Amino acid sequence: MRSALAALALVGLALGGQLTACATNPAERINSGVRGVLDDVSQLLSGTDLPSKHLETINAINDPTTWRFRPGADAPLERTREAVRLLGEADYATWADTGVVVSVLSSMGLDHPSALVRADAIDTMGRMAPWLLDADDQPEHSPTEADVIEALKVIRDATGKDDTDPALTAAVLVAVRDIAAYAFGGTAGPEPGASLSSTARGHRSALRMARSVLTSFTQRALDGFRGDPEINDALDRSYVHLSASSVRLSLLAAATGDRSPTTRAAAVRQLGGLGLDPNGATLALSVGTDRNSSVRREAAIALGGLPAEMAVPPLLDALHDDMSDVRGAASRSLSRVSGESFSDDRAAWLRWWDEHQASKPSQPESGPSESGPSDSEQPESK
Repeated sequence: MRSALAALALVGLALGGQLTACATNPAERINSGVRGVLDDVSQLLSGTDLPSKHLETINAINDPTTWRFRPGADAPLERTREAVRLLGEADYATWADTGVVVSVLSSMGLDHPSALVRADAIDTMGRMAPWLLDADDQPEHSPTEADVIEALKVIRDATGKDDTDPALTAAVLVAVRDIAAYAFGGTAGPEPGASLSSTARGHRSALRMARSVLTSFTQRALDGFRGDPEINDALDRSYVHLSASSVRLSLLAAATGDRSPTTRAAAVRQLGGLGLDPNGATLALSVGTDRNSSVRREAAIALGGLPAEMAVPPLLDALHDDMSDVRGAASRSLSRVSGESFSDDRAAWLRWWDEHQASKPSQPESGPSESGPSDSEQPESK
C-alpha cells in the first residue's frame, strides 16, 4: 500500500487546495469537494435533467459534508433512498455526468450515517458498474505514482486556462492520459497476513485519491482545453477510468470495512458478480475472518465463480466454519468449481484436491540449460 503521506499529497493536489480548513475528519475533507459538486448540479450536468433531479433531492435532504439529514426534512430516509436508487436508472448524456453521480454515490456509500442508504448506494454503483467497466479500456502505458503527482501539478496549474499555449496544452494532454491509465489502488489485493481492517484502510486511502481527482475533474477545471480533440478524448477516458476505479474501490472498501454486515454482504456479492476481485484475495479474507456469518456465506458463494487454484484453499478452510450455512455455501462452491460432490466432507475434498494437484502437468523450468541450446535450437547461420 502507498504511504499515507503520498495519499494526502494526491488528495490535496487534486482539489487544488480547496479543502476547507475547518474540516479535520478525512471523510469530511473529501466530502467538501462533493458538496461543491452538489451545490452546482445544474451547471455540471449537461443534456439531461434526470440525474440532476435526483441529486438535487439528495442535496435538499442531506448535508454532503457529513451526510446527516438536514433538520426539518420531510421523510428524509425514504426520499434519500429512492433518489439513490433512481440514479441507477437515469440516462447519462456524457461521461462527465456519470463522474458527477459516481463521486456522490461513492461518498454516500462509505460515509452516510444510515446503513440502508449506504447499501443502496453500493447497489446503485453495482448496477452502473457493468457498462462503466466495459468502457474502461486497458491502458496503453502504466504511469507511476510519481507520474500522477506530476500530472496533478500540471492540472492544478492549468485550471481555468485554455489551449492557446501549445506547451501547456501538450503537458495537459500527457497529464490527463497518465491519470486515465493509472491503477488506483493497484490490482494485487490484500497483502499476505493482512486483516480486514487494514485492508479496508488501504482501499479507503486509494478511493480518496481516485474520488478526489474525479471530483475535481467533474468541476470542469479543464473545460478550456476541450477544443483540442486529443484532450477531449483523454478527458472522457479519464472520466470513465476514474468512475470505474471509484466504483471498484468503493465496493472493496465496503466489503472489508463497512460497520453494517448487511452492507458488507451486499458489497461482497457485488464483487463476486462483477468479477472485481479477480485473484480472490479479498473474498478469501472475508470468508475466513469476517465476524458475521452472512458475509462469510456470501464470500463463499462468490468464490465459486473463480478458478480452482484461487477458490479451493479458502473454501476448504470454510468447511471448518462454525455455521452450517457457511459450510453449505462452501461445499456448493467447491462442487461448482470441481464438478464433484462431497457435501461438507472436508477429508474427501482434501483427497480430491491432492489428486487434482498431482494430476496437473509439471511446468518446465524456464531459462537455458547449463549445456546450452541443443543443435535444433542453434540459430541458423547467415
